[in-house]
Amino acid sequence: MKELKIETEYGAFPIDQKITEKYDLKSGIRSPFTRSRILGKNGEYFQEENKVKESEELKIGPEDEAAETSDGVKFTTAEILDISAGVDSSV
Repeated sequence: MKELKIETEYGAFPIDQKITEKYDLKSGIRSPFTRSRILGKNGEYFQEENKVKESEELKIGPEDEAAETSDGVKFTTAEILDISAGVDSSV
């Protein structure tokens, strides 16, 4: 049973166990909605190293080539920019 707290400007408040399980909250992360720090039972805040999975790494070739994930999916520069902007451009 995880006993977690959420840090606010008014102090740290306990988080209900159901909420902890529903959103898979852990000490050292930020809350999904308010971006407040999630603290452990004794108020500790340990941030885990942000490790990038191999499947998320991109292999980028020369300028004319597309970026390729380790899964073999290729993206052009335009597609990467469209994804990051959340739009779909037509050429």
